[in-house]
Amino acid sequence: MKAVTNGYCYEYKCAELLRKHGFSKVSITKSSGDQGVDIIAYANGKKYAIQCKFYSSPVGNSAIQEVYAGAKFYNCDVAAVITNSTFTPAAVALANATGVLLWPNDNVPIQMPLHHSLMRTIGVLTTIFGALCAWGSFSFDGIKYSTLQQFESILIIVTGIIALLNLKKQIAWLLTLGGYLLLFLLSLIISWLCSKTFSLTSFIFLFFAIITYANILQFKKQHLQ
Repeated sequence: MKAVTNGYCYEYKCAELLRKHGFSKVSITKSSGDQGVDIIAYANGKKYAIQCKFYSSPVGNSAIQEVYAGAKFYNCDVAAVITNSTFTPAAVALANATGVLLWPNDNVPIQMPLHHSLMRTIGVLTTIFGALCAWGSFSFDGIKYSTLQQFESILIIVTGIIALLNLKKQIAWLLTLGGYLLLFLLSLIISWLCSKTFSLTSFIFLFFAIITYANILQFKKQHLQ
């Protein structure tokens, strides 16, 4: 971290880092009477009590003891210590015994929100299904409306890849939603042209679109916190 000269500034830098790594509702506690906890944050339904240590030497036992007690005071699920330095062997041993997380060298783990994990799974399934559709539509002759089905298979793959790779940007969520809605309509048209009925695939795409829209709302809520 650059431009950090004291512990007070370091707390704000840590808060910024936590937000970038997927934590929400990140708040810095008051400087006096903080009970050993500098930051309260949330990730995947758990409340974190975090102490920040801006040190030029390894952090010792006292930080582990303080944040462990502070986590109880603030009714937190997880206690952690983040430092620009490292930890003494005694501190590591105590953390292992108490369950306190240690993040040396500003190494905060990236938290994958549950709705991101869900969309990644859907993205994988969509991409695999699109690849199978592409193989069928491009490999066999005599398929009705083959050009339309080939376009659909390509769109399925593109939508799946967008859902899989670009979940941190709102534009990616919107493109994924648009892709699933377009696939819903396209699948309806193809199934009607081929058999005069509506296929289950159409409504699966509609279901994915609804899930994506719900996750967009969750995404906005998280980034407003």
